[in-house]
Amino acid sequence: MSRKSFTPAIIFRKYFYIIILLLDLMILGLFLLFGDKSFFHLDLEHNLPTIYQGVKIFSVSLVALLISYILYIQKTNNKKLIFSFLFLSVGFLLLGIDEIGQIHENFHWQINEIINVEESLFSLAPLRSYQSTPWIIYYIPFFILASIGGLFALHTFIRNRIEKIWLFLTGAVFFFFVIIIEYISTKPEYFWMDGYI
Repeated sequence: MSRKSFTPAIIFRKYFYIIILLLDLMILGLFLLFGDKSFFHLDLEHNLPTIYQGVKIFSVSLVALLISYILYIQKTNNKKLIFSFLFLSVGFLLLGIDEIGQIHENFHWQINEIINVEESLFSLAPLRSYQSTPWIIYYIPFFILASIGGLFALHTFIRNRIEKIWLFLTGAVFFFFVIIIEYISTKPEYFWMDGYI
């Protein structure tokens, strides 16, 4: 085998998924070993897992931005493809800011300081029995926009036969799965305090 087969770039590209998986397992292992320490706890904020996830999210945003820029400078006529990657870049950038800044956890308190809507919002018939974290309710418009943009991007990727589209689909499934887990884990019977509301 030639020496060229062992350059750092080739090794990184070849074993990228394994490297990410090992880093994920390391974070999980630190939580299992030192879960009583807030710095390693997966269900707390402003610690190592949050920083790690934030870095990964920002990295995806940067990669999507670079792809859209490369498509643009190559004078690609496919504006839908450029827009799809740009949408992903902006979406992941906002997601990274939200994760690192813990915005979703504090959003309902901040919005209620400006406009006191929580009491009237959660008195509506469909939400009277809701007992989980309020940010999920407030973020519903963002979820709808993300779903519309994601479906547009998926349609564009399928039409352009983008390789490894399974990564996009897996990410979308996990994204919505995380919301369901967040909803369940912050219900009073599972959460460490008597709900948020």
